[in-house]
Amino acid sequence: MGNELGYSSSSPIWTHITYQFQHLNWIHLSLNSFAFLSLCKVLQKALPLSLILAYAYFASIIISFLSDMDLPTVGASGMIYTMSGMFISISLIGAKLRIIDNKKFSLFLFGVTIALVLSAIKPHINFSCHLLGLISGIIIGIVDNWLNYEKHSRHN
Repeated sequence: MGNELGYSSSSPIWTHITYQFQHLNWIHLSLNSFAFLSLCKVLQKALPLSLILAYAYFASIIISFLSDMDLPTVGASGMIYTMSGMFISISLIGAKLRIIDNKKFSLFLFGVTIALVLSAIKPHINFSCHLLGLISGIIIGIVDNWLNYEKHSRHN
């Protein structure tokens, strides 16, 4: 396996648009699928599914060029961290998705933090991809909220 799976410094450029669909094993695929579907369901309260998918997918492509290229990278976790960042920023500053239960939101933040720390200390995981995904998701959420605020303020 190795360099022919996912993207790395020696892989063709097109692998930056396909690595999200490759996984190491069934457990990796199952965990990513569960997290992805769970976050999609929550984010659909604030955004159309097409926007969620477009934001997360295109962010993951950009992230792949900015993250550690020496480590072969596969999986949708960059997209999942992007969606987590979107959920965090839209929940905190947006009008479309409100924090109903502070304990559950705090637990979510704790879970994201633990997952990020574990990805930083576990070998062979592209931590920079995860961190950049979270940061890009927060930025996307802020920009989306600002664009919606601007659109609604022009109509009023």
